[in-house]
Amino acid sequence: MWIFCNELDAGVFRALSREEAPLANALADSIKPTFSHWDEDYPTLDIFEQDAAAGELFGYFIDNKLVSIIVATTAPEEFEDVLGVPGVNWPDSKRPCMLCRLCVDVNYRRRGIGEYMMHHAEAEAKRRGADALWLLVATDNPTAFSIYKRIGYRLCGRANIYDADFYCCAKDM
Repeated sequence: MWIFCNELDAGVFRALSREEAPLANALADSIKPTFSHWDEDYPTLDIFEQDAAAGELFGYFIDNKLVSIIVATTAPEEFEDVLGVPGVNWPDSKRPCMLCRLCVDVNYRRRGIGEYMMHHAEAEAKRRGADALWLLVATDNPTAFSIYKRIGYRLCGRANIYDADFYCCAKDM
């Protein structure tokens, strides 16, 4: 467990409106150099606007500054590219929720915010009726992968999707 609970308790986790999508896009753009699988084509403002319009884009604010985002989605298009991948054994689920587009401002990393975001997104997914959580994590991101394993995600396989290598992970609700 992270020690920085007082700072996390001082922040606010909430859904972002469509009008706030540019904040999410700016945060994503600022961390793209640290993510090998994010580029000028992904993620985009259009994607964040769609996430927000669906009520699936969440942010974490400290002192009114957006420092982290995550998407908790059941949108079929998020699953299309991952369902038929050879070597990946996704668990049977009637209503999985894909957790994606998680990022934390580089100036706020290593404070437990990513894990905090995961727990809040999981609670939101459960509230919305999800029976399983799925996610992809780049194989060159061992820190995130170890956090996901620690909080109960299991490896379902490995895939090359979107010209990058990912671990495919799932957690039952």
